[in-house]
Amino acid sequence: MKITITAHTAAESGDKESHRFHFLVEDDGTEARTDSITLRTARVFVRELANHTGLDAMMRKIVATSESEYGTLIGARFEGR
Repeated sequence: MKITITAHTAAESGDKESHRFHFLVEDDGTEARTDSITLRTARVFVRELANHTGLDAMMRKIVATSESEYGTLIGARFEGR
């Protein structure tokens, strides 16, 4: 599984926890798909997941990145099972 962050959007409300990260998921044998996650949701998953997949790694990176650096995440790729 390969996951690439494709975009970041700030919440119109200005809520820092509602920043949204859009990503592309590519998995062998299946059609690529897109989705998005808010910073708030990523924080919840990071507390619960065991860091074994590309999705886990992506969420951990989002949570560990400062707001001023969110733009640098665009194009970041994460791989895992």
